[in-house]
Amino acid sequence: GYVSFNEAWKIQQSSEVDLLILIEYTSDNIPGKIFEYIASGKPTIIVCPPTSILREEFGDMPGFYFIDIGELEELPGIIKHIGEVKNPKRQIENYSRDYLNENYVKYIHEFI
Repeated sequence: GYVSFNEAWKIQQSSEVDLLILIEYTSDNIPGKIFEYIASGKPTIIVCPPTSILREEFGDMPGFYFIDIGELEELPGIIKHIGEVKNPKRQIENYSRDYLNENYVKYIHEFI
């Protein structure tokens, strides 16, 4: 069924790890969702082809773990590693749509 943005946001933030799975034909795109994952500050496991632009652009970012689609057997080891590393969650309310919309309105009124 339908899940509102706010409900989906709460579900996403209640998890300890984010998982992003890209398929071959999306390997040359950067999904907008990646910025929500960055904002969350949580470890993110990205399953994608080795040629994905995400690896090129975000491969050095702390907390991002990349797995090739054909190497899913690495997943348990990465999850174990994440469990051994302390990864505090950021408070990400400042990235919510409601907060951003309020700020846009505030700034527009200041400029008018």
